[in-house]
Amino acid sequence: MAHLHLSRRALLTSAAASGILLSGCTDPRITGSHAPADRPSPTPGATPSLAHREALVAENEAAALFTACASQSLTWDAPAGFSAWCTAASAQCLSHVQFLGGPVLLPPASTLAPSSTPSPAAPTTGSTTSPEASASPAKDLATARAAIEKQLGNVSADHRQRCLASTAGDEALLWASMAVAAHAVRRQATPPVSGDTTPSQTRVGSRDQAVVVLLSQVRALVYGLEVGMGVLSISSKEFASARTRLTQVLVLRDSLLEQISSTSLSPPPVELAYAMPGDLTTSATIRSTWGALENGVLAGWARLAAASPPRRRPAALDAMQQQADRVQGLGVSLTYWPGWVGGDVG
Repeated sequence: MAHLHLSRRALLTSAAASGILLSGCTDPRITGSHAPADRPSPTPGATPSLAHREALVAENEAAALFTACASQSLTWDAPAGFSAWCTAASAQCLSHVQFLGGPVLLPPASTLAPSSTPSPAAPTTGSTTSPEASASPAKDLATARAAIEKQLGNVSADHRQRCLASTAGDEALLWASMAVAAHAVRRQATPPVSGDTTPSQTRVGSRDQAVVVLLSQVRALVYGLEVGMGVLSISSKEFASARTRLTQVLVLRDSLLEQISSTSLSPPPVELAYAMPGDLTTSATIRSTWGALENGVLAGWARLAAASPPRRRPAALDAMQQQADRVQGLGVSLTYWPGWVGGDVG
């Protein structure tokens, strides 16, 4: 499908016309795979929230910036891969634009295929200004990189504030995911990939349940690091990095166990072995598997952020960003919706 860029005025107008609605329901506990029963049905013609419209515009403008940078890469004598990376980053932003152009912020899971997204809103008649025209090309590569860092930093910060203001857990999860996605492309590291999940109405469960889920992800990471270290040469840089990370993860594991002990829940028993998302046989496969395991921990932090009251979300959001940095630092790409695993979690 061809990429569609819209002007700021067109996006704000058409978003308002589409009836985008932010739900204000509370975060329910898990009762099954059905959509939350207390989420009101969208009202035809309802005015979308200002935050929703602004998010759509910001993502579209970010896509325009990346597209402009990709088109200028040869002029700037940019390094190999820069144009392709910009194209991938633009595709992520356009995916967000398409999703935000739907009639409701989070559609029921039954209405979306895993990899589908709603079509973007159409421009209003008479709109002549395109993001490409309004995005001023940078004079050189250094200026372009600085512009990306600044603009995507602002986008990430605004999504974070939307997360903190959300009263529904799944909406908080959506904005947390988008905040991390913008943060990740701001760093200009690995290119984002589409993935196989699309946000939808989801029961995120209680905060205590989310801590247990995070513990399971952390234990899997501990297992993977220990097995990988048994394969790596003790004198290698990879071994030293894994040992340092293992020390950090063990501290986190113990902290989570302490938190669970103060609740009515019990931690799940430690498994003798955990299923790994890849091989642990060579330095290269250990690195990619390690990155995938760190991505699992990111998803655990995302669920904890969504299940927490707003005043307790900042720490989990910070941890999500740190996890995104670790995943990319290992050469693994994040998806367009980092931290979103789909389905209900118990």
